[in-house]
Amino acid sequence: MDEIRGVPLIKQIDGALEREINNRVRSQGVTLAQIQLLLTLSAAENGTLPFKELERRCAVSQATIAGILKRLKDKKLVEVLDDPTDGRVRHAQITAAGLAACGDAHVHMDALERRLVSGLTEIEARLFLELLRKVSSAIK
Repeated sequence: MDEIRGVPLIKQIDGALEREINNRVRSQGVTLAQIQLLLTLSAAENGTLPFKELERRCAVSQATIAGILKRLKDKKLVEVLDDPTDGRVRHAQITAAGLAACGDAHVHMDALERRLVSGLTEIEARLFLELLRKVSSAIK
């Protein structure tokens, strides 16, 4: 990766990783944003979350969630359900096809993670991943 003058290293790395993952999941017909939403749903109890909770967990606006969910629904990767007790609340539920897409995405992300640490010793790789976890926790 060529250094870009004036652009912080963390932003350069973020951009490169995002492009790499988008390129890898494109063959599945999804984007990184869609995969992130699917992974969030797959980790939820019963694979279901209210739209508001998805907005919070994915840190995106209502309009963004609605657009991503529409595309995922069109691809039959999620279902949109009305709340039986409150007609104002809608839920997204991941489908079997959505779970399969998550599995495929994990394969790509695991390969990318291995590539990230490929030039490091085993000890450096463990330390690098532990430091990334700490950084992730610190910014949440």
